[in-house]
Amino acid sequence: MPEMTVGQAKNSMRRAARAIVEGKLTGTEKAAIWAFFGGECAYCGKKLDRSLREGHLDHADPTAGNHLGNRVLSCGPCNGNEKREEPWESFLARKAPEHEKQRAAKIGDWAARNPAPAVAQEPEVEAARLAVEAAIAQFDAACAGLRTVVLEARVRKLRGAAP
Repeated sequence: MPEMTVGQAKNSMRRAARAIVEGKLTGTEKAAIWAFFGGECAYCGKKLDRSLREGHLDHADPTAGNHLGNRVLSCGPCNGNEKREEPWESFLARKAPEHEKQRAAKIGDWAARNPAPAVAQEPEVEAARLAVEAAIAQFDAACAGLRTVVLEARVRKLRGAAP
């Protein structure tokens, strides 16, 4: 398994917190995504085999939550290696400019048919969400500090200086 970057770890933490608040997609919702996109990657058009677990249910907008309209069918390379945290519009323009209008229309149609639910957050939920964001910021800062310390140690070693 490839190494996880700090950015990927932070995203995983945010998605885990969102899943607690918003819930996960149901089997019926997952099937609806597969059916709407015809078993093809929404970005590159690659045909995917659900029985082989080839498809990913990508967050089209990485900041918009787990709701059904923000999830699209994607192949592993598009979701895992290429798009990462990029919004779908810019990724699609870069990935498949010759099919951009057609695929953008399909993704837009899906999003329009499945709008984000209006969710009023209770103060306790919002406070807990902010606490998670603060913890993620602390994690990010600690990793930045770790990078600095490791880099400085490597430089000292290259120069032959004592630790």
